[in-house]
Amino acid sequence: GIAVANGAAGANGAVARSRQIAEEDSTAEPTQSEAEETVHALKLVVCLASIAVCIRWMNILSEAQFHAFVMSLLPVAPVNLLLRRRHYASNGDGLRPPARTRCLSQDSHPDRALVDALVAHFAALAQADPGLEMDRATCARFLVARKGVIKDAIAMLEAYSKWREKVRPREITACDVPAEFKTRKAYTHGVDRCGHGVMWCFARRHDKNVRVLEESVRFIPFVMEGTIQVSEQHDVDKIVMVFDLSGFGMRTMDYELTKHLIDILANCYPERLHKILNWNAPRLFDLFFRVVRPWIDPNTVEKIEFVRGGDIQRFIDPAMYPKEVSMRLAANGTT
Repeated sequence: GIAVANGAAGANGAVARSRQIAEEDSTAEPTQSEAEETVHALKLVVCLASIAVCIRWMNILSEAQFHAFVMSLLPVAPVNLLLRRRHYASNGDGLRPPARTRCLSQDSHPDRALVDALVAHFAALAQADPGLEMDRATCARFLVARKGVIKDAIAMLEAYSKWREKVRPREITACDVPAEFKTRKAYTHGVDRCGHGVMWCFARRHDKNVRVLEESVRFIPFVMEGTIQVSEQHDVDKIVMVFDLSGFGMRTMDYELTKHLIDILANCYPERLHKILNWNAPRLFDLFFRVVRPWIDPNTVEKIEFVRGGDIQRFIDPAMYPKEVSMRLAANGTT
């Protein structure tokens, strides 16, 4: 979320940055390598579109899925690709936004009086139903997520209380999600340079063809709660999620589970994300991200960084890497 008090200033800053980028782009001439990459991108679009037509003809994709896939290819148009190369600093592939290492949260503290009102509201409800009691920190996060509109925050908190009563996220154990836990596709390990707990997620270990959706969805709060506990031990309330996208492919491209993940983070864990690091994303992920990006709150999109190789150490000290990550980077000659 974004604080109401800083909304206008942030918007003005974004407009100014957009104008500056536009002015720089207007004077930039595409290089030969950029032109070659444009040709390759166009060939890729034609190839994927042809495959999509064949799959649709075979009735494997529904009409809605077919349209969604084709629309996701449109942003790969050559002109758009060249502009994006100018918009973002190159980290090896020209399509990655420059990483930032700022630790301070951009969110302002919500109005104390509004937070007090929320706490009092749910304290009164808790007299009849103890499950409705909400602590001050939770009320503050949900209020920020709803742009300071107390009516919307109350509705969101009421929905959250029902989810919390049904799922009981803090009571989930590894025994409740045995298949997911065994894959080690996601786990908590260490903190970033600002003390935020880090959740490491490994795309190559996920297979949408064998996972059980209910267990996979339950696995999300299981790992979230563990990572939040690590953050709170360091006196912060946000976390960092690292998605290791090496090995990302068609079997890991799970739109259904991704939708559940986005919904849970937005509605049950608002203002818990400090940063999302998409690490070593292949070209195929760009197409996937174009489909799922509209599902993500714009303020959350601003927290997403694309990094490659050893650049991740700008956010996380190498001493905090999981052993398997350290070994892989060492094997690749990356520090």
